[in-house]
Order: sequence, then structure tokens, then C-alpha cells
Amino acid sequence: MTSPTITTTVTTGDGVRIAYRFDGGQDEPVLLLSNSIGTDLHMWDGQVPALTQHFRLLRYDARGHGASDAPTGPYSLDRLGRDALELLDALGLQRVHVLGLSLGGFVAQWLGIHAPERIDRLVLSNTATHLGPPQQWDPLIAELLAAPDMRATAERFLQNWFPAHMLEGDDEIVEGFRRTLLATPRAGVAGSWAAVRDGDLRRTATLIRNPTLVIAGEHDTVTSAAHGKELAAAIPGARYTELPTVHLANVERPVEFVDAVVAFLTDGS
Repeated sequence: MTSPTITTTVTTGDGVRIAYRFDGGQDEPVLLLSNSIGTDLHMWDGQVPALTQHFRLLRYDARGHGASDAPTGPYSLDRLGRDALELLDALGLQRVHVLGLSLGGFVAQWLGIHAPERIDRLVLSNTATHLGPPQQWDPLIAELLAAPDMRATAERFLQNWFPAHMLEGDDEIVEGFRRTLLATPRAGVAGSWAAVRDGDLRRTATLIRNPTLVIAGEHDTVTSAAHGKELAAAIPGARYTELPTVHLANVERPVEFVDAVVAFLTDGS
């Protein structure tokens, strides 16, 4: 959470700048990392040293977050997926592994459904095919857009992301995520919530044919272990791993998380 802001960008077809960065050796296979709502590409900082031993990491700020543009109005899952595709196109990357967490997991599913030829293996972490009912999101969006700042929303996110022992005191990891949340444009969070509200992959997730690993958190109250099991059951041949975490499994249990990701992505079977 302390790396410098990255200003390298590509511009999407609808004129939005998407910030990105590479880490790792150029000869390694590329692993695209897609972030959750309310975070930026630095949500993966703690995993970079271990992952770059095996992969060239391509991290990016989803629209509405970090150094990417934050257009107003609702976003769609289709648009978020096309942002990722247009990033790959601009960088000349024909085929990559994809790891997405939470909203990033929705984006990764979209890629597996709509652009399977661009994907080698998928890791879908702490995510779901659908988070309904849709009407639950409208009051949250309205409340956020009417609020003077991100403070109340930031605390709600943190309560959903981390276990109690990390929220007590002045945990530097939690403080880093709090700073990111407070700096995130409200339009970006509201637009992303709209994408989740309107996204429903319960039927189309069955079309995913890429080798897939689903990671869920035992104590996740946002995208529950039940959501993870449903997702894994929907995708033919998908593997399922459950970690004793809340929502940000990569942060709470980084060693176990990376071990599971690396073992799956480097498995020759």
C-alpha cells in the first residue's frame, strides 16, 4: 500500500484513462490482477514479491479507482470487462492468466465467458456470480452520493474486509486501505456498485471452459463461502479452495493465498 502512484495509462474506447503497471521479469508468463471496489492496484502490494518469482504481473486500477479516471453514472460489468480487454490489446498481450478478487472476480468471470481465447487460467477469489437482490444496492448508492465524503462508506468497507483483531488498534495494513478508501472518488464506488447490482452471471458462468480455481473466505460476509461453492459448481471442472478469512483473503492470509494461486497456475495438468 505504499508504492508510488502509477501514471502509465491507456485510454479506452469511451475515453477513460486506465492506469496500470508491470512488475517482474519480462520472460515470465503474464498474470493480470483485477482489484475490488474501494481499492486500487496496491491492494496486491504484499503479494508482489512472491508472485513475481513466477509471473510478470500486470496490475491496473479499475475505472473509478486509483489513478484511473472516475466517470460519473452507473458502470456496467460489460464495460469493466472491456476495460481489461482493451488494456491487453493496447499492450499487445494475446493470452494471460487472470486473478480477480471481489469485483475483480466478476470481471475475470466476464473475461472467461466473453473472451476465453485471451485467457489461460482463471483464479476467482472472494466473488460470486450474483449479489442480489438488485434493489439492495440503490439505497447504498443514493446514500453515498449524498454524503459529504467517503468516511462512513470507508468504515463500512473495512468492517466487511477484515477480522476484528486487525480492526483493533492501529494496524498499518488496515490504515493503508483506509487511506485508499478515503481517496477513492465516490463516483467510482457508486458506479461499481451499479455494475454489481446489474450483473448476473448465474447462467453464463457455466460457459467458462478455462481451467479455474475459486477461492472463498470461510468468514466472508460479502461474498460468502456459499457463493464460492455455487460459483465453483457452475464452472465445469473448477477447483475450490476455502481459506479461514474474511473478504480480502490475499491480505489476511497472504502466504496461503499465494501458495494456492501459484500451485494452480503452475500445475501442468
